[in-house]
Amino acid sequence: MTFIATYPVNLYLKKTLFTFILIILAGNSFAHNENYQSEFERHGITESFIQELNGMGYYNLEDQQLIAFKIHGVNSLFIQQLADLGYADLDANQLLAFKIHNVNDAYVSSINSIGYGQMDANDLLAFRIHNIDRTFIEWYQSLRLTDQSASKLLAFSIHGINDEFINVIHSLGFTQLDSGDYLAAKIHHITTEFVSSMKGFGIAVNNLDEALKLKIFKVQRDDVEKIKRFQLFSSDANEIVALKILKLDDELVEQVKSLDLNSYSLANFLEQRANFKTDYYRNNKMLLAFERVMEKIQRL
Repeated sequence: MTFIATYPVNLYLKKTLFTFILIILAGNSFAHNENYQSEFERHGITESFIQELNGMGYYNLEDQQLIAFKIHGVNSLFIQQLADLGYADLDANQLLAFKIHNVNDAYVSSINSIGYGQMDANDLLAFRIHNIDRTFIEWYQSLRLTDQSASKLLAFSIHGINDEFINVIHSLGFTQLDSGDYLAAKIHHITTEFVSSMKGFGIAVNNLDEALKLKIFKVQRDDVEKIKRFQLFSSDANEIVALKILKLDDELVEQVKSLDLNSYSLANFLEQRANFKTDYYRNNKMLLAFERVMEKIQRL
């Protein structure tokens, strides 16, 4: 696997619930009105409704929450239906979110029946928000990817990964990929046009890992022309990226020529030269590429 992209489901849920709260407050101009009695009457919030919620374990709800529950139809029947499905401990905001997004017994059953069992409430809500249904799950499972987690399913849906995109990636010769690879390719906009432009510069793009490095480190025509002026060009994508990271110029050439390549620390040199504080250089292909370009520079 090359670059792994993970998407915490809870992060999306927190953002969503925060949005719900803003919607509720914005949609009810009475949110800061000390006298809620007229609004209770207008929405039919009675003592029996409050007692009904109390009986389901929801005590001391704020006035805004009571009004939102009534507007959206959160009642004892809905709460009991969710409890029967295994979701008995939802907080008030989760209940409201489930109702707004129509997370009902039919949806829960359809998801559970296809291999995800009793899902976490946050995951389930995120699935519903991002339109993950049985058809989407069956399609994802048909890809036979190693990672079948809820977070990867969610990420595929959010980023719009579909057969068309996967076919494009495969047409570039990038195969035997996992979910994180497809996500990285989508997030970093690996396209036919991009790969063709790199090949047009004379760079061999043999796999997705090389394409991603070229894109992430923003290799451009000017970079390639500079490398050629220094007579350091090769078609090796990793060497091109290594020279981009090293910020090729006359100063770099002088610094490298002054080094004893048998005793220097590549990690220290990268940090001092390029403020490159990552273990990325430990990737074996990149490590070898750095070593090759350092040797080439010394021979100039």
